[in-house]
Amino acid sequence: MSELGVDYSFARPPLDVLVRDGYRFVCRYLATENPETAGKILSAAEVEAIHAAGLSLVLVFEDGAEDALGGGVTGTAHGEVAKAEADALGVPADVPIYAAVDFDVQSSQFEVVDEYVSSFATATGRPAAVYGPVAYLEHTDVAYRWQAAGWNPTGTDVPGISIVQRQASSAPPGTDVDVAVAENYGAWNTAPATSPSPAPTPPPEEPAPAPVAPPTPQPSNNGGTVTVNVPVLSQQNPGPNVVSSTVVSVQCLLRQAVSPSLVLDGRFGPITAAAVHDLEVQRGLEVDEGIVGPQVWSCLLGLPIP
Repeated sequence: MSELGVDYSFARPPLDVLVRDGYRFVCRYLATENPETAGKILSAAEVEAIHAAGLSLVLVFEDGAEDALGGGVTGTAHGEVAKAEADALGVPADVPIYAAVDFDVQSSQFEVVDEYVSSFATATGRPAAVYGPVAYLEHTDVAYRWQAAGWNPTGTDVPGISIVQRQASSAPPGTDVDVAVAENYGAWNTAPATSPSPAPTPPPEEPAPAPVAPPTPQPSNNGGTVTVNVPVLSQQNPGPNVVSSTVVSVQCLLRQAVSPSLVLDGRFGPITAAAVHDLEVQRGLEVDEGIVGPQVWSCLLGLPIP
């Protein structure tokens, strides 16, 4: 039975809306941390929010679209980055990380791309998985294969693939729609993934995963409680003189929600506080002097407002 999902890099569709509309998983990115990938990389707060919403996660690594042409050396370097990020997020060791081959691979390039994909998987210590165009997926025998929406002149799907990306007008803004067509497509949920079988026997239907228990609530000036494991942020903490990756994530979410020109500098100064204030006013939240507390976090992450 197929499942519907979405993939996105900088967008943050409301998770409750995704669930309401029938989506069952989201595909999110790991990447080398730099100014261009700020806000693209999956965070611990996102992981908790996604799982708490009852959605599964599919992981994909991508820096540049054609990086796979760097072969084994680049694959190893990227795999080491992906492993470190996945381990820090607590991703189970049997959950694959899809290596993105995001261009129209020619047959003359298959060998070097094979080296990239193999070296990437070896460095991660996880099952091999690849996202790419039809021509390359027809060539490779990697177990987990995710078919890109582009570069498909015949409009047909590769037999035995795990996920198919679709170009759908109904997709939430900033996302692409994906259809998981394999029983095991490498998703991370509350149960460990298992290696795909050539002829899998459908298991008995299992109950939905139990919700992730929230951490001890933290008090906030707006009187709410923190329902995800995220800090309260303000001009006092961490403030404008500290560069914080968490603030970068907030700034990226604020960009999507209310302030497209907000600079992603990781500093919580008056401009970021003003963007938070605008969000509070526009979304009908309790105005709390530009503090990123429980209501703001929940709004940004698409969770029910406490």
